[in-house]
Amino acid sequence: MRRLTILMIMLFSIAGCGRVLQKEPLSTENITISQIRERVKENYSRLNSIRTKARIIAEMPGLGFTAMSEAVLKMPDQLKVEIRAGFGMGVGSIRLEGQNFIVYSAMENRAYYGNIDSTDISRFFQINLGFRELLNLLSGAPYFSDSQNTKLTIDDNKYLIHINSEDRIKKYWIDPEKFVITDFQLYAGPDSLIFSQELRNYRKSRGIYLPKLIRVTHPQGHERLTVMFEERSINQKIDANEFYIKIPENAEKVKL
Repeated sequence: MRRLTILMIMLFSIAGCGRVLQKEPLSTENITISQIRERVKENYSRLNSIRTKARIIAEMPGLGFTAMSEAVLKMPDQLKVEIRAGFGMGVGSIRLEGQNFIVYSAMENRAYYGNIDSTDISRFFQINLGFRELLNLLSGAPYFSDSQNTKLTIDDNKYLIHINSEDRIKKYWIDPEKFVITDFQLYAGPDSLIFSQELRNYRKSRGIYLPKLIRVTHPQGHERLTVMFEERSINQKIDANEFYIKIPENAEKVKL
């Protein structure tokens, strides 16, 4: 009987401590935007190189396709992407190094050269993305902007950072445990969403959290691009020749 009484007291004591054992509500009082930014950068700073194989689904008015991609990324700014449709048919290749890029379109048998800051890839792949956005999309390591005009709030039990510039509003949702970006939105005005990015199903490999699925949406153009990573190797040696793109001798060369 005494044992039963002691057991009941223990059970009620644990039940009475339920509130103590629960996680405290997320708050902005004990953390700053700078601290959050550093925690996010700390995760991605461990990424030196990555190889990926992914399935790409593009949805847009009058056109949609599914393709496979193989990408090699070496931080900070070397990237090669090969995109193939069904039956191994080549769609295109991209090489980025520093400020320069090469895009080869297999359907046109044409190679484009230029500077990444003055060209976007919508002219090649019918999706409104810049080259830097493409690098972020394929690596799963989104760029975290620095700005003085920022505000920190809580939304959906995540940290929400607002960054306001002269003509743009950026919003980053941060997982409070992993300190990774789960959502990003870019606005032209308070209610004018022009770009959104979702990063889902984070997995940890070699001490780095990276998403298994990334989805980019352009509401105004009714465009959506989904990347589902099927294979990924992190921080392995990458030789310089892996960034080589084979361009046929008879391909037209276009300087942009």
